[in-house]
Amino acid sequence: MNFNLFVQILLILSSLAILGLVFKKLPILAGLPLVQEKKFNLKSILLKLVEKIKALPFLKDFSFEMFLQKVLSKIRVLTMKTENKTFTWLSQLRKRAQDNHSKENDTYWEELKKIKDKKSRSPV
Repeated sequence: MNFNLFVQILLILSSLAILGLVFKKLPILAGLPLVQEKKFNLKSILLKLVEKIKALPFLKDFSFEMFLQKVLSKIRVLTMKTENKTFTWLSQLRKRAQDNHSKENDTYWEELKKIKDKKSRSPV
């Protein structure tokens, strides 16, 4: 019971202290000038950023066209390597399929000969 009363008194005193501070600072807050918010202009921010980036010493001679040419040529080389590897895999698959097919045909004819020989040897 005593603890509960202590907590309630502490809560009331804390609330009064906060209210006192707020009412003491209200005239100061009322006297402050209103600050107008700046409009967020993405285009101007990006332009400033691009200018600062271009001002960097190692990017002064940077050419976007040359960069694009290098990137595209690397993509082309990668595409050609991929195409060559795919062609190699495809030719290996075709060779394996042809080998398997020829083996099946060889055994097919041999089996037919065996069946024919068995029929010719068996008395009817």
